Amino acid sequence: MGGLSFLDFNWRRLMRWSILGAVVMLIWLIAPTAKCSYKAFRDEPLDEAHPISDTPGGHKQDVVEGEGFFSRWGSAIKYCYKRTPPFSQEKWKRNLFFGFVAAAGVFYAISEIEKRKKKTYS
Repeated sequence: MGGLSFLDFNWRRLMRWSILGAVVMLIWLIAPTAKCSYKAFRDEPLDEAHPISDTPGGHKQDVVEGEGFFSRWGSAIKYCYKRTPPFSQEKWKRNLFFGFVAAAGVFYAISEIEKRKKKTYS
């Protein structure tokens, strides 16, 4: 067994590094959409065109009337996502992300196999 010691990797550590690489690539893929969404959030006015009334029961009309801030911002986020979807950017970014995910899965499987081989049943 001394000749195969170069194959004795720490598979759990390689799996963790692969997961970290996948997270970094996912953030990189989502960054343009997040940037556009943040710009839409920053540019969206929080106040409505009409003031909220102070009379009791008078605010019901203000609440029902028109779209709210979150629905307008949600529409802006949908537009940003359609404009720059994460997985339709450069192919190498997408492939690197899926490569890290696949590598993490393979390293996890190998580490589980190694753990079962080393387990003693008494």
